[in-house]
Amino acid sequence: MSHETLSRREFLAASAAVGVTLLLPCGLAAAADGKKTFTILHTNDLHSSFISMGPAADYTPFTLNDDTTQGGYARLGALIAARKEAGSAAGPVLVLDAGDFSMGTAFGAASRETGGELQLMSRMGYDATTFGNHEFDLGADGLGQAIGVAGPGGACLQ
Repeated sequence: MSHETLSRREFLAASAAVGVTLLLPCGLAAAADGKKTFTILHTNDLHSSFISMGPAADYTPFTLNDDTTQGGYARLGALIAARKEAGSAAGPVLVLDAGDFSMGTAFGAASRETGGELQLMSRMGYDATTFGNHEFDLGADGLGQAIGVAGPGGACLQ
């Protein structure tokens, strides 16, 4: 009897495939033309960018779309909601983040003990995230603390 050992990459790929299958509550929905679609929305390197940023000289917060301001969780959340609504009729929409969601702004430092990024990502409709190198900037204990308070605070951590 031969036993083959899976590499870490093979194990992660198989786990991801099984995980995505389990996330689908009702299978794939059919689009109007009978085709099935599965939409994946992906982000990475959010780095605690809770608010929008733009050149100070161009920033006009009381008028929309007239400057080069970009980013922010409110804009991202609105975009995710719009894409989920538009795509849901054709099939499931999965929202994923590839890590480095923390650190990088003063908001990250201020919210690291409350798991603010994870709580907001949950409310924006993210289905899953993984950890990047910056999630470990405060060590495994710091990451554990953020996860520990984000879960009870409303983040969907399973």
